[in-house]
Amino acid sequence: EAVITKLQETAVQAFQALQLHDYGRIDFRLAKDGTVHVLEVNPNPYLHPTAELSMAAKKSGRSYVETIGEIADLAMARYAAES
Repeated sequence: EAVITKLQETAVQAFQALQLHDYGRIDFRLAKDGTVHVLEVNPNPYLHPTAELSMAAKKSGRSYVETIGEIADLAMARYAAES
C-alpha cells in the first residue's frame, strides 16, 4: 500500500507541476529500491476503450462511459469557471 500511495503522490505532483487540466496519463517505472521514475507525462492520452487510460480507469472501478463522462464534466466545469 505504501508503494501505491507513493505512485499516486508522484502522479499528482507531475500533473500539477506541468499544469495539466482535467486528465492525463503518467507512465512510471518503479526501481527495486522503491524509487519512482516518471518516464512520460501525456496530457492527451488515447481514449479508446482498450487504451491504457481506459484500462487504468477500469482498475479503479470506473466504466469507460463513466471515465469519458468524468473527463467531460471536468472540462465543462473548468470552462464555466474560466468564463
